[in-house]
Amino acid sequence: MSGVVDGAQIREKLCHSKLELRHQIGLSAIVTTGLASSLAVVILLGYVVRNHVQLRRLELAGPTKRSSHFFRTHVDFYMLSLLVADLLQGLGAVVNIEWIRGAECYCGSLCKAQGVIQTLGETGVAMSTLAISVHTFVVIFFSWHPPTGAAGARIWGSVIALIWIYLSLCVSVGFAVNQKKLRSAPIDVALEEFYAPTPFYCWIGQGYLIERIIFEYFWIWSTALSSIVLYSILFLRMRGYISVDPRRWTHVRFHWRRTSSSEMSYVTGPNGVRLQAMATPSGRLVIKQETKDALKML
Repeated sequence: MSGVVDGAQIREKLCHSKLELRHQIGLSAIVTTGLASSLAVVILLGYVVRNHVQLRRLELAGPTKRSSHFFRTHVDFYMLSLLVADLLQGLGAVVNIEWIRGAECYCGSLCKAQGVIQTLGETGVAMSTLAISVHTFVVIFFSWHPPTGAAGARIWGSVIALIWIYLSLCVSVGFAVNQKKLRSAPIDVALEEFYAPTPFYCWIGQGYLIERIIFEYFWIWSTALSSIVLYSILFLRMRGYISVDPRRWTHVRFHWRRTSSSEMSYVTGPNGVRLQAMATPSGRLVIKQETKDALKML
């Protein structure tokens, strides 16, 4: 009987985490940044939609009577995925208001909701950022012209579908499997809820390390390291230490000395303009900043 009592008490303890004043202050800062992030995303999306509507009206009033598409490139779709994930991440931080108000983080429906939102948001941001990094690298490094129309839709559609299907499976299958394990466990066994206080807010419980790695840590670290490597290579490409023949992607040459701009003149079209822009000091500054942002994720 004592084992049953001990198991129940441990389960109860795992599901309740008291918050001290310093914890509440820290969570308040997280809530503030979450609100600011969510508001920034909403304002940005509203601004983009407003500009598109105005542009569409001008184009329809013009001689061609034709309007441009809202999404024009693959990156536009990846950016939308990133902004949606960032919005979810911000909303997940806002939930901390409840834990601050009661000076306690506890299991329940709200805790599960925060765990789901946090997983979708944080992992979604990492995966969408990785998609943008890889796309940017391939386009600039190999002077690749992404296809448009149906062919292009198959590429960006597959990437975005894989991201959000994977995220959906993480929050649904992972939760369902572990809930089944929790229900089938004897009452005297102290199993932690899948989404539980960790301890200041709700996320995947501390007893589920494998799930934490697969569902989030792997993607955050992969995105950070990949961005550092890819943008570092792009920096060398822009500086002229690496050259690629756009007609033969496998023909990559490394140079001890910088090549002149004339030696990269075979890069033509929109990607040639992009390559020349990225070769400027401001363009290299963008690459450096992207690398710094990736380092912050480590």
